Amino acid sequence: MSLNVNQIFQSISGEVGGFPQGTWTTFIRLQGCNLRCSWCDAQEAQKQGEGYSVPITKVLDYCETHHVLITGGEPLLQASGVSQLVERLILAGKEVQIETNGSYSLPNSHFVASIPMSRKPIHWVIDHKCLSSDMSEQMPSPWELAREIAFLHKYGDEAYIKWVVNTETDLHFALPSIRKLMCEVRIENEELLPKLRGKLLISPVDAHEQPEKVMRVVEHIRQQDPELLDYVVFSVQLHKILKLL
Repeated sequence: MSLNVNQIFQSISGEVGGFPQGTWTTFIRLQGCNLRCSWCDAQEAQKQGEGYSVPITKVLDYCETHHVLITGGEPLLQASGVSQLVERLILAGKEVQIETNGSYSLPNSHFVASIPMSRKPIHWVIDHKCLSSDMSEQMPSPWELAREIAFLHKYGDEAYIKWVVNTETDLHFALPSIRKLMCEVRIENEELLPKLRGKLLISPVDAHEQPEKVMRVVEHIRQQDPELLDYVVFSVQLHKILKLL
């Protein structure tokens, strides 16, 4: 089986997720996405039918690092192939993170069927699109997202939920979304709520160029809902600060 690949490269992990920022990582950027976010910084990976068809065995040959991050595009457009790749990576002892745009339900049936529960966890970074992306209507409800988090934990995986904020309106959208998600998680499984600490991510667009954006968000949360500061992590794109990509 092959995957449609945009590029494979090694670099440091630049954003918050299952891997600490700065971790030396193999990136597998897959080709094709079902969304068209206004601020997308990987537009070259959006179009389906482009990229390179690469056999999974060849993709594995490129994964020389311990940490492997699968992104896109949207990896779950190729869920069957990605699940086979992840199964082999885990059998090889790798740590795996998958970044998905939030429009597909998790855990995906391909992963449930092919990857046993007795394994290393998959780190899932799940976007929840804000209004300025023009894709917020494609996102699940807080109740549905809470169910997904519960399912992922049932299978031993870790879930990180990310809100990319570009405008003040995005912030006013994101914070109630975070609060609603926390409420739904509490209803779904009270024991999961403490596990959300450090796994609710806020990523201001272009914060590497305008670092004051981060502190504006911090101050807004301190004034509006300070308890959230115990749960959220602010993600600044380290690879852009270092001009690696």
